Amino acid sequence: MSRKLLFWSGLFVFMIGHLSLVDLLKIGPVADNELMVYVLIIAGLFLIGVSNLLKQQR
Repeated sequence: MSRKLLFWSGLFVFMIGHLSLVDLLKIGPVADNELMVYVLIIAGLFLIGVSNLLKQQR
């Protein structure tokens, strides 16, 4: 996977989790489960971090 794709997908996942956390976005079962929202935020940050690590290796 390219680092740009990892970065943008991580940013998208992070924003979906953040918008769900502040109740601006309702995604079916995810909106009711606060743990899933935090998992989305952490997964997004993880993907962004992996893309930054790949960038540093170049």
